[in-house]
Amino acid sequence: MKKENIEEYIKSNELDLELNQNFLYAQIDAKLWKYALFQAAAVLDISHLLLFFGEKELTIVGLTTVGNFTSDVFSISYDQISDFKFKKGMLLQSTLSFLHKKEKYIFKIPNVVLVAKWQKENLNYLQREGFIPN
Repeated sequence: MKKENIEEYIKSNELDLELNQNFLYAQIDAKLWKYALFQAAAVLDISHLLLFFGEKELTIVGLTTVGNFTSDVFSISYDQISDFKFKKGMLLQSTLSFLHKKEKYIFKIPNVVLVAKWQKENLNYLQREGFIPN
């Protein structure tokens, strides 16, 4: 996914997002029971997302399995987020989790994405600048 495509999406949808190094690709896995029940088909239930860390809110933009944007966009004020945790993975992926309205969200964040060269650099930037805890 090219940064230019993300910029174009933000402009064309008139989203109030600043694009620098403040975004990451993430995914939410299918629930364990879906893997047990549907096995390989559960992979279709994985949510692909871009997370934008703004000054006052986290904006989440949906992606299709091939990386195209969906119409799913929503923002959560940091005031409404609790139990914000980040666990840096040693090799392949890290985990970001938080509570919002008593529901726990767990995002898998790849440390490196082959088609998104910005992922590793942005992850380091967000940690360094305090957007995500070390």
